[in-house]
Amino acid sequence: MTARHHKNEVYLAIKAATRRAVRAFGGAEALSADTRISRPIISRAGSIAEDDTARFAPLDMVADVDAGLVEAGGRPVITEFLAALNGFALVRLAQQSDQRLAVAHTLKETGEVVAVIGRALADDEVSAAEAAAIRREAVQAIEAMQDLIKAMDEGARDATDK
Repeated sequence: MTARHHKNEVYLAIKAATRRAVRAFGGAEALSADTRISRPIISRAGSIAEDDTARFAPLDMVADVDAGLVEAGGRPVITEFLAALNGFALVRLAQQSDQRLAVAHTLKETGEVVAVIGRALADDEVSAAEAAAIRREAVQAIEAMQDLIKAMDEGARDATDK
C-alpha cells in the first residue's frame, strides 16, 4: 500500500507533537534515560529533515513519554493529538470514575434517608429510635454530598486545566 491516509501536513504535525512532548518531558536525553529508545532515534522521530521524513516515534516511546507527562501533572500530548486527528477527545477515566462513584454513593445515601423516613412515618409517629435512625442516615447522606461536591470541584478544576 503506497497511499497514506492523511496529507503531508498531518505527518508534519505528528512530528511537531512529538517534539512538543519530548521537550515537555525534558528533552531527548531525559527521555532516552527513561525508555529503550536512544537519543538519536528520539530526535529523528521529531525531525523534519529530508532523511527523517519517514521516521516516527515508536509506539512504546509514545506510551512512555505521554505517561511521563501525565505523571508530572501534564497531558498526553501525542496521544491527544492522535485522538483529535481521528475525531476523538480523551477523557481522564479516573476523574470520571471518581465523579460517578460520588454520584452513586450520594444517591444511595439519600435513598436510605427517604426509606428510613418512610418507615418512621408509617404509623404517623416518629419514635426516638426512628429519629436517631433518620439523623444517622441524614448525616451519612450529608457526608456523601460533601464528597460529591469535592469530586465535582476536582473534576471542574481538572477540566479547566485542559
